[in-house]
Amino acid sequence: MMAKFKMTREFYIPTDGVKVEREGVNAEAYKYEMRGNPCAMMFIGKQAKPAMHYKYATVEKRDAAIEKFFDDQVEVAKIKAERAEAAKARKQEAKEKVKVGDIFCGSWGYDQTNQEFYQVVEKKGVTCKLQEIGQQTVETQQTCEYVRPNPEIKIGEPVTKRINQSGGFTFDVFNLYPDEGRPRYQTAWGYGH
Repeated sequence: MMAKFKMTREFYIPTDGVKVEREGVNAEAYKYEMRGNPCAMMFIGKQAKPAMHYKYATVEKRDAAIEKFFDDQVEVAKIKAERAEAAKARKQEAKEKVKVGDIFCGSWGYDQTNQEFYQVVEKKGVTCKLQEIGQQTVETQQTCEYVRPNPEIKIGEPVTKRINQSGGFTFDVFNLYPDEGRPRYQTAWGYGH
């Protein structure tokens, strides 16, 4: 079996390329000439393939493009840091809202809608133990029913989940959100179940 050739950054960098960097920016550029035309190749972070690779009409336009590339990377890093800080704040706010005894609901299904309810039975930081609980039907129609949680019925063993940024919990096929107390729609038994 023949070994697969891995394309590294060094493969792309021209042999006569002059490296250009800006302190504090996780990117680099290489300026060079090809057939008398000024060119530049730019890389972000640890990327092997160039993020940009262009030919320019003049050396001044190439150098300005490299500076703009670095400016853009500074702006992207700033935006990412702001988003990370906002996400951290949302998660902290969500963590503080969740209390033992709170009920969460989630729906799932392909050709039907199923409702599941869980109650927080233990909380440590952003990690909670959730107990699946039963439901009671408050209204029945021909093809659907409206249900509410019934904390008196316990289903299975508690599961451990971390609070997500929206103040709920993520499962494989659905998400849990705080129950608002209103009856929730689901497909009636025998109509897709």
